[in-house]
Amino acid sequence: MQKKFNVLLSSIVIAFSASVTAQAADQTMMHADKADSVHATKAATKSSANAADKEMMNKLAQANMGEVALAELAKTKSTDKEVLKFADTMIEDHGKAQNALADVANKSDVELPKKTDQKHADLLKKMQTMDGAAFDKAYKSQAVKDHGDAQKLLKKIASNAKSADFKALAKELMPTIDQHMEMAKAMQSAK
Repeated sequence: MQKKFNVLLSSIVIAFSASVTAQAADQTMMHADKADSVHATKAATKSSANAADKEMMNKLAQANMGEVALAELAKTKSTDKEVLKFADTMIEDHGKAQNALADVANKSDVELPKKTDQKHADLLKKMQTMDGAAFDKAYKSQAVKDHGDAQKLLKKIASNAKSADFKALAKELMPTIDQHMEMAKAMQSAK
């Protein structure tokens, strides 16, 4: 009788252990499925940009960094109040635009450049050799040219970008760049 009892008890312990093991395995699978689902959701919110969007993001980043660098130089080279006021606006607005672009680029898994490209570096080097009225004249002219280029780039992004966030950013920046262009033209035509 004791032997039957031990066999029965062993069978119950084995069945119970199997049940607990099966439940643990089910929970592990549920946690793994949940983790995969969370990972998939995170991956869905961070999409890779196509090559054209990456190129346009880099061009916009270069434009922003170039404007800020040139404006910072203007603050050290110019004595014209309008140029200095414009430079302050460029530093603030293009700094904000660069931060917003960085957010969009991060969502699209795009790494933006950390420094200006050769074109902007060469322009900055050339402008560093100027002072006074010569600097102011060149800066005003460059501001008009750069903002014309920026307007074209933003229109291209708004029309052609695949990323909805990038398109929305371009549309959001357009009125600011249009305002900069009007300021630059007024500054250039003022004597």
